[in-house]
Amino acid sequence: MSNLFDTALAEHLAVAVATKAQLRAPFERVVAACATALKGGGKLLFFGNGGSAADAQHLATEFTVRYRQDRRALAALALTTDTSA
Repeated sequence: MSNLFDTALAEHLAVAVATKAQLRAPFERVVAACATALKGGGKLLFFGNGGSAADAQHLATEFTVRYRQDRRALAALALTTDTSA
């Protein structure tokens, strides 16, 4: 069992290292686009299906509550919380 764990973890770490460089630039572009939208009076929309819907709700909440320090709410909405809309 220990060998299985070590092998699986090593594979996951290898994938993370291999994709780190490929994901950095797209991630930075997404962050910049989100910041631009919020600064311009826009809002962030999150969505997902199944477990990803729960992730979308969690992310939207992190933007609309104070998180680690007092700050104004940032405009974000999870589309999965009001499906009739």
